[in-house]
Amino acid sequence: MTATEFQDQLLSELNKHETTVINRINLLLENLPSNSKSLDLGIFPSQSGDGMFSIYASVDGPNLFILIKALENYATIFNPKYTSNGIVPYIPTVDTSTVDFEVNDSVADCVAKWLQGIWQKTNRNTLQVPAYIIADEDYGTITPIEL
Repeated sequence: MTATEFQDQLLSELNKHETTVINRINLLLENLPSNSKSLDLGIFPSQSGDGMFSIYASVDGPNLFILIKALENYATIFNPKYTSNGIVPYIPTVDTSTVDFEVNDSVADCVAKWLQGIWQKTNRNTLQVPAYIIADEDYGTITPIEL
C-alpha cells in the first residue's frame, strides 16, 4: 500500500462521518467560552503509527482550567476506538512493517485537509477568535493551518 492509497481509503471513511463531525464542531462553537483567546482542532495520531488517531478541540485563554472544564463535553470531535466489533467508527489501519511511508504524517495531512473542508460547512461565522488545525508531535507536513 502506498501513502496515497492509504489516504484515499482514510478520506473515504472520514467522509462517512462528515455530518457528525460538523454537528460536534457546531456544538463546540456554540459553547466556546467568551474569554477564549484561540481554538485548536488537534489531530492526535497514535504512538503505534498504525493509522489510528483522534481529533480533540482545545482553547487558550485566561483561567485555562475553567475554559477546559467548560468544554469537556464538547472537546471530542472524532475518536475511533478498538472494540470487540472492530474499530468504531471504522477507519483503515496498516501494519507498519508492510509500508514504506510515515503513517502518522499521512494521517495528519489527510485529516487536516479534511477538517479544513469540514470547517467551511460549520457555523464558524460567530467565532471571534483565531482557530487552527494542529497535529500532535509535529506530525504531517501542512499543519498548523489557520482557519
